[in-house]
Amino acid sequence: MLRLLWDLGELGISSNPGSYILSGIVRGCPVGNYCPNFNMTLPMVCPVEKYCPRENMTMPYNCPRQKYCPSMGLIYPVDCPMGYYCPEYNLREPIPCKAGYHCPTMNMHFYVYCPKGTYCPRGSIRPKQCPRGSYCPNNFMPWPIKCPYNMTCPWEGMALPVACPSWMKCDVGSGVRDEF
Repeated sequence: MLRLLWDLGELGISSNPGSYILSGIVRGCPVGNYCPNFNMTLPMVCPVEKYCPRENMTMPYNCPRQKYCPSMGLIYPVDCPMGYYCPEYNLREPIPCKAGYHCPTMNMHFYVYCPKGTYCPRGSIRPKQCPRGSYCPNNFMPWPIKCPYNMTCPWEGMALPVACPSWMKCDVGSGVRDEF
């Protein structure tokens, strides 16, 4: 009866952390993997929310702020895209920019408020001008407000509506212009 030698030490083969043993040969742990223990027979795949950029790693790196690590075996973290922010370490996916804010560049770990006269739906890259017939009175507006009855918002980017001229009729959402 053949006896299988599971104890590689009996063969005189051993490996340090950062390497593993395959078919009796000591090999360096490949990129995208790590080898934390002595005498490993298989490398461990770098887990989600971490990355392993070089050979012979004993532990994976934490995914940095401003990046995210969505899958196993990552060699490099992924840039946080515009319209999203990555405020924490070890993110699995980027977070859409909050309504009322915008995220204008890649790799942001914070968001920027939308100024008066603009609005920012969730995931905005840049503020949008309030359209004619509406206004945006505050910072942090997630959507525009329709002009009220007997008021008008004749231009884009208005922070406040103006009174409708007495000789005109202005319904809700009016964008009437008359020599303002």
